[in-house]
Amino acid sequence: MHGRAPSRRGAHRVGDGVRYLRYRYDAGSGKVFCLVEAPSKEAAAAVHREAHGLVADEIIEVEEGQ
Repeated sequence: MHGRAPSRRGAHRVGDGVRYLRYRYDAGSGKVFCLVEAPSKEAAAAVHREAHGLVADEIIEVEEGQ
């Protein structure tokens, strides 16, 4: 990601049961964090890759309330 990206709120549906809920760019580390609701890690990774060719360095599964 180039430049500075603000936090975004509101879900963005992208298909295959995958829904992007929030994005955050950390200027200190230069990393982007995405909160995604998906049926599996693989589905989240596939939609991300198909959207722009990039893949996450790491996908961490969490449960609501964590």
